Amino acid sequence: MGNNEVLQTAEAMNELENYINDLRRFLPFPVISINPSGIITDINQATVDLFGYPEEELIGKYIADFFVEMEKMKQYDAVTREQGGIKNKELLVKLKAGGTVPVMVNAQKREDDQGQMIGYFASFADISEQRKQEAAIREKVEELEQFHKLAVGRELMMIEREKEINALLKELGRSPRYK
Repeated sequence: MGNNEVLQTAEAMNELENYINDLRRFLPFPVISINPSGIITDINQATVDLFGYPEEELIGKYIADFFVEMEKMKQYDAVTREQGGIKNKELLVKLKAGGTVPVMVNAQKREDDQGQMIGYFASFADISEQRKQEAAIREKVEELEQFHKLAVGRELMMIEREKEINALLKELGRSPRYK
C-alpha cells in the first residue's frame, strides 16, 4: 500500500468518523455506548438532557448506577448478551436533579469480526408523558364506571318502583301505568 492509498484510507476513515459523530449528535433520543464490563464509553447530547448529568459524570461510569431497578437491569443485560438485544423494555432512570423518569429501553449487542462481544448500544425514550396520560385515562375510566354503576342502580330502582305502582294499580282494579 502506497502513501497515497494510506492517505486516502485515512481521509475516508476521518470522514466516516465525522459522519458517525454528526449522526450521533443529531439523534433526538438518548443513545449510549457501553463496553462489555457495563461502563459507559460514549453518549449523545440527548442523554445529557434526559439524565441531567454532564458528559464527564456519565462517561466511565457503570450504566447500572443510573437505574433504579437493578434486577430488571441485570435481566436486560443478560438477554442482550445472550440473544443480541432487547426491545421496548421499561426501566426507571435516576435523574441528577433527584427523582426518576420512566424510559423505554432498546439495546443491541456489538461484536467484533470473531463474534466476540465488544459492547452494546442502548437507546432510551422518555415515556413519562405517556404514563401520565395512561393514569389520567384510568382515572376517567374509574369515574365513568362509578357513574355507570349509579345510573344503572337508579334505573333498576325505577323499574322496581314501576312494578310496585303497577301492582298497586292492579290491586285497585285499574290498568297498569307502565309497560
